[in-house]
Amino acid sequence: MDQPRFDHTPSSEALRQAVLLGARGAEFASLEQGEEYVAVHIRRPARTNEIGPDTHPDRWLTVEWYAQLIGAIRHVEEFSECPVRVYSLGEPSSFVSLAALKNVEVHLNGERDSDFVQLAAARLLVAAPSSFSFNAALVSRGAVLVRVPWWHHLPNEGRWVHMDSAGEFQAADMRRAVSSSFLLRPRGV
Repeated sequence: MDQPRFDHTPSSEALRQAVLLGARGAEFASLEQGEEYVAVHIRRPARTNEIGPDTHPDRWLTVEWYAQLIGAIRHVEEFSECPVRVYSLGEPSSFVSLAALKNVEVHLNGERDSDFVQLAAARLLVAAPSSFSFNAALVSRGAVLVRVPWWHHLPNEGRWVHMDSAGEFQAADMRRAVSSSFLLRPRGV
């Protein structure tokens, strides 16, 4: 099988239903109806042996890279004032620069299933190079910002927005994703 061409997105609705019918389904549904927020997943190794000589260098993006990306997201009108919630593993001292940003909350070392539904319920999910946040993106009905290339096929239509390795994305693509998202409500509603 050619992994870069394998499209997981047809499984989105089945995954979504599994989450809604699961132990966190009510929490997930409530979060989707609640306050709008941007969720950012920062992939960090869960175990020290996850980083080795064959680890792809783009797998572990820096906190500075994410700070720049949050700044770019703030230039999108629909997200200019939206709270940003960052989810990751690690020590608080490694995330000081993000925690210092206006209207950004850093959630570290959280419970896996709770973090998953928080990511999936976001109005905009920034997926890390990680199957964890990619699966949350499949479950989500919000807009999704994802780096390409990925290990598998990623749509570049509807609610999915591609960004390059520098974290740059097209404003027109973000506007399209915002209008395609089932979750985004008009401002002030």
